[in-house]
Amino acid sequence: MNKRLKKYYKRPTSKRAAVKVIKSQINLIKALAKGLTLKATAGLMRISHNNIQKRTQLLYKKFNVHSRTALIYKSLELKLIQRSEISNLFRHRFSYKKRVKVQEPELQSDLTEQEINYLQLASYGATKQEIIKRLNLINMHFCNYLLCEICAKLNAKNITHAASNAIRLKII
Repeated sequence: MNKRLKKYYKRPTSKRAAVKVIKSQINLIKALAKGLTLKATAGLMRISHNNIQKRTQLLYKKFNVHSRTALIYKSLELKLIQRSEISNLFRHRFSYKKRVKVQEPELQSDLTEQEINYLQLASYGATKQEIIKRLNLINMHFCNYLLCEICAKLNAKNITHAASNAIRLKII
């Protein structure tokens, strides 16, 4: 680490230990809290992109964090910035996680005995060739037809998804 910067770097000893920061570092944290990219922040502060990257890495080390979100929340905790200085753009880009609603599987129509046997064999890891031999199917085309029917009835994308839906519905 550069000798000039070493005097500003102090690793916190506890969770709430005081961290020595200078005005330009607080300005950088405030700029990052606006949700801007590093390139835009460099333009705003009128310094190079590489310099911003180095300063941000130094802040990560100083605050003992690994992400921009953690840096912002740690600086909130230490009261270096106010909650009002965090913009909605930052919250949108870094804080909110997309919540995927898991749909419960539904059986569109009843499965035949042959389709249930197909699902059981597939859930045990049998290949299509093994399924054709064990179920005495005509050919690969009929096997694929059965697979399409099973997926349509269980609202699944593939045989693995269909098998997991069948297990959830307690069909197999």
